[in-house]
Formats: sequence, structure tokens, C-alpha cells
Amino acid sequence: MKPILHIQNLNVSVANRLLINNLGFDVKAEKVTALVGGSGSGKTTIGLSILQLLNPALKIQSGKIILSGVNLLSLAEHQMRLVRGKDIGMVFQEPLHAFNPLFQIGFQIDEVLRYHTQLDHPTRIKRMQELLDLVGLPDPERILRSYPHQLSGGMRQRAMIAQAIAAGPKLLIADEPTSSLDVTLQAKIMELFKKLQKELGLSMLLITHDLAMAQYMADDIVVLSQGEVVEQGACGHIMNFPKDDYTKKLIEATL
Repeated sequence: MKPILHIQNLNVSVANRLLINNLGFDVKAEKVTALVGGSGSGKTTIGLSILQLLNPALKIQSGKIILSGVNLLSLAEHQMRLVRGKDIGMVFQEPLHAFNPLFQIGFQIDEVLRYHTQLDHPTRIKRMQELLDLVGLPDPERILRSYPHQLSGGMRQRAMIAQAIAAGPKLLIADEPTSSLDVTLQAKIMELFKKLQKELGLSMLLITHDLAMAQYMADDIVVLSQGEVVEQGACGHIMNFPKDDYTKKLIEATL
């Protein structure tokens, strides 16, 4: 089976210093790949490189990021705008910052549907209600009328997941999706991701520092250290037979 996402020889730099060095890995169709590493390892930079949302100070020097046969690095910005949201959904680390505080949740989810679908207004309203129900948010009419600050952290994260999957993306990227939540909410959001991945057949790139979460969620694990892949493979194999010392230290830290 061909991977839905193939990254090959990716190099990203800032001020002539490499942050991502000759990186490559795949995300298999309808599977979860976890990109695991400590703070500063380059995980978020990779996620933003896929979406071409890097800070202007950072530059992709070379490589390929291929989604369903299309090299995203060959696309112009107006073409990438069609990819973001429709082909790739993104769940950010802190939804309070990712949502625009000036607009209601419904307006912001509807923005994805208006831009990426041909649905009329009544059908979009129905679709948004279905999405909020799917992610386990009660009283969808109230949620759609709410501003981000009026929701709890867990509710905002669920609303962001609804926004990310609204247009039926091929790939979902989740960047540290539970780090801003307490332990109880973390478990609930992880269960939600597993449910959605199974029911919708999502392909997913999970970016996390938490190897325990990766073990619970992922089919494959890619271990990243200082911008380089030090080890990758099936989750069970990586956890039971780690080869790299850095991977072994990460595993020891989870025990």
C-alpha cells in the first residue's frame, strides 16, 4: 500500500543552520504515525513544513513532501490554500490561540466549509451540528454561537478537531493535542482521536513528546532528535526492541 504522505530528504534551515537534516518518513493510509521527540527536536517545524506555514525566518532548502502523489513543495501559495483544510486538517497545541477570539466557533468552522465545499447554508449548519455531535460536544447550537473564551479547554479542543475534519481531509496532523489539558481530559481526547480514526478511516500524523501516548495511539513511530530521524518502525518493534540510545532513554522516561 502506498503511503498517503511521503517525506524525502527534507532540509529546513534558519540563518544557514540546519534545523531539519535530511529527514524522511511515511504516513500510511488510514494509519497513525507518531513523530516523537523532546523539546527542540524539530517536531512542530516538520508539521508546519508540511502545511508550508513556517515562520519567514525558516526556509525549506530541499526535499520532497508528497501527499497522494503531489509534491506540496511544488505548489504555489494559492494552491496550498486549497490543500489546507481540505486535504490536510490541523489540530494545534493550544486552541485558545489557534481560534480567532473575535468570531464565534460556528463562524470559524463554517469558514472551512464555505471555502472547501459547495454546500448551501442550511446544509452547512446541519453539517456543523453533526460534527460537534461526532466529537462529543453537547448542545451544538449553543457551541456554534459561543466565542472561544466561553468554552472550557476540553471543549475548545473538541471544537478544533471538528473544524479540522470538517471538509473530510486525507490527512490529520495533531501537534501536541493534549499538552494544554489535565490528565483526565487528555485521556478523553485520546479516546476521541482513536474513535475518529477508526470511524472515518483517517490517516494521522501525531506530533508528541509523550512516548506513552504514541504507544497508545500509533501504528508506527518516528523518533526525532535534533532534527534527525534516529529510529523508525512499527510501534511494537520500537517499544520492545529499541536500537538507538535516545529512544531507549525516552522509553525509560515513560516507565
